[in-house]
Amino acid sequence: MDETRPGACSVSNKPTAQDEGYVDVTYGEFHEVRVEAAASGALADGINGRIAVASQKNDGYVENHYPGAENLNGTDFHGIRAALEFDRIDKLKALFSISYTHDDDREGFYGHLNTYFDPNDRGRPAPLPADVDAWGSGPGNDIQGYRSPYTGNEGAISYIGFLHRGALSPTVHLEWDLGGGTTITSISNFTKFLFNYDESCSGAPQTTCHDPYQQNLSQWSQELRVAGTSGPLTWVSGIYGLGINQHDASEFNEPYYAGTPFALSTYNPINQALRSVALFGQGEYLFSSNWRGTLGLRVTHDSKEMSEQSYLLEAGDFVSTDTVYHPPLLISNFSESTVGDLAKESNTYWSGKAELDYIISRNALLYTSVSRGVKGAGFNSNGFGATPNNLIPFKGEHMIAYEVGEKLTFLDDRLTLNGSLFYYQYTDFQAFQYRGNGPNPFVSNDDARFSGGEIELVARPLHGLDIHLAISELNSAVYNVNTAQIGVVDQQAQDAPKWSGNGLLRYSWPVGPGEASLMWSGDFVSGRFHSVDNTPSVYVHGSSGQNVRASYSQGPWTFSAYCNNVLNNVRQTGAYDLTGSYGYTIQTFMPPRWWGVSARYKF
Repeated sequence: MDETRPGACSVSNKPTAQDEGYVDVTYGEFHEVRVEAAASGALADGINGRIAVASQKNDGYVENHYPGAENLNGTDFHGIRAALEFDRIDKLKALFSISYTHDDDREGFYGHLNTYFDPNDRGRPAPLPADVDAWGSGPGNDIQGYRSPYTGNEGAISYIGFLHRGALSPTVHLEWDLGGGTTITSISNFTKFLFNYDESCSGAPQTTCHDPYQQNLSQWSQELRVAGTSGPLTWVSGIYGLGINQHDASEFNEPYYAGTPFALSTYNPINQALRSVALFGQGEYLFSSNWRGTLGLRVTHDSKEMSEQSYLLEAGDFVSTDTVYHPPLLISNFSESTVGDLAKESNTYWSGKAELDYIISRNALLYTSVSRGVKGAGFNSNGFGATPNNLIPFKGEHMIAYEVGEKLTFLDDRLTLNGSLFYYQYTDFQAFQYRGNGPNPFVSNDDARFSGGEIELVARPLHGLDIHLAISELNSAVYNVNTAQIGVVDQQAQDAPKWSGNGLLRYSWPVGPGEASLMWSGDFVSGRFHSVDNTPSVYVHGSSGQNVRASYSQGPWTFSAYCNNVLNNVRQTGAYDLTGSYGYTIQTFMPPRWWGVSARYKF
């Protein structure tokens, strides 16, 4: 989308002095209707305005075979953005914008894969063969006696989840030209975000569990920077501040077991606060016509606080008794009043970059760089009150990255070849783990390293023909991971495929008074694990996708037809191991084949 996209607020085009706009209407599979429109122009001398709206609605692309139930993963999105630009004061420009987005979606689909603790693989969670009765509920069945006959974006789901989400975000952007190539820029933003979500965490007819989550977040940010050019030196420096306050509430319920000795229902109010301030600066210096250097530094101080309580609403003893608690029973209280400084994080981080470029010619560049990146500390949730207090906080990570590469252009700019090799060394890498003992994931700190390379080819061999191909290779290792079944071992990083790539072919040619075009795009990604605890149950299979699009433009009109995931490949994206609790793993997938047609009018 040009201005907004479902579930997000995006800032893009600025107001223009020239009157212009567009209307774009799309109809597609799953009864999708998408409408976008924008108008921009001068409102008065030195005052320009722009307004953009977008909406998207469909019936959901997950086929739900449960009798009488609606399809899942349906979208109902609306967004609006308005902006005013003032250029009436000499050398001072001001841009005021405000956006609002709202989602009211049907969510909560997971694929259902039965799993068990494989005795032939040291008890690690793995897919359950159809002829093995691991839980005493029948061959191939989970603990509740169910085995799903569906794969990909199909299932039989009785509980229909939802996503209600809204965001309001005003921004003020000021730019003052001091002359001599120096500018001062100020960017101020406030965002209010409300989120309400629920889902079935079984992907099955029985509602084994569902876990509603609510969030009320307020965020402000302020950036003030000075940038300039002086001879061979280009530089920028500034200060950035960020504040976040959020009040969250999560629940976990097991309707399938309610009223039995196996029942469990919890409630968790969570409050978090972040205050962050950073000083930054970067300079780029051209030593000669062939050599250029870049040096940057950023120092950030973060202060975080967290308070979380865990309450039991209902719990069984797994033998004969079920207890409903009125009032709820407090089983864990992680807050400054109970654990002191363990509920607070106050850290200063530094990151930076040093790069040296060798400019062989206008068409050839070699570079080498070393940089240091950081990610702030945080807190794990303790939804069931079972995580020890010392494991709730996790440390910040830092990474040293080494990279060498080239950027080459040949054949009168018709062929571009970019390539790089990299090596990343992590200290206290924040590793995501699902240990197969219930829906309570956490982040641990382990050292790690990543290495690999990337190559990209952009070619324009014929007039109207564009070719873009890219491939990357990645090797990862997270050291001394404390796994649930096989002890402390090295593992692959989560969501780190060894191979990935993408491509695009587009050909356009004149047809009558207009222009026609055909486009193919595709990507592939190899298999990887969704948890740093690399069990077979959380393995995400590799996949590829192909998309095609045909368009015809004449004057202000453009007509298009498209089909995404043409081959209707099943493309898994995630896996969450619930073997120890229910005897299955839930999986997520990309959308199936999806066609549509659109018409766009520009004025």
